[in-house]
Amino acid sequence: RAGRALHGHATAVLADALARARAEQPGLVRLCAAMTREQGRMWLATNGGLSIIEENRIFNLSGLISDRLRAALCDKRGNIWLATLDHGVLVIPASAISGRTDTAIIRRSLVHLSESRGLASNFAYNLAEDKRGNIWIATFRAGLSKFSFDSGTGLSGVFSNYSSRNGLAYDQVWTVYVD
Repeated sequence: RAGRALHGHATAVLADALARARAEQPGLVRLCAAMTREQGRMWLATNGGLSIIEENRIFNLSGLISDRLRAALCDKRGNIWLATLDHGVLVIPASAISGRTDTAIIRRSLVHLSESRGLASNFAYNLAEDKRGNIWIATFRAGLSKFSFDSGTGLSGVFSNYSSRNGLAYDQVWTVYVD
């Protein structure tokens, strides 16, 4: 019962947040991903930016490097990964979201991973994390990218890219699932 009540409340809060966002920008907001973390925040990735719901308050983070978000993922380290349709992947480090929501800290801490850093394409469609903690990124017309963290902490790592040139059946990857 408690789980159902919580789910019902979360659904009502989500519906309210989307209604408010659509009222501000009619026709623009389409929910692409929603997730929660252990702190009880709800993260909403839309084609109009990122919104965070915390204790029934809504924080909007539009005006990021890209507001055209396609997918969101919270990895095992607590980082938030956002796939964009035009600027690769944005990562909010766990250290920037460990306390109460502070949009200024989130903006300052944002890490941008793009083609210039080794990502196969700046058109990222989906994200997944495997059992080893690697982040897999589905891209448009460039195949699949895998981000492997370097040892230690932080967001340093290296990309490995997979495409039809090295065995992938097709370069347009829409979704990644980890078995």
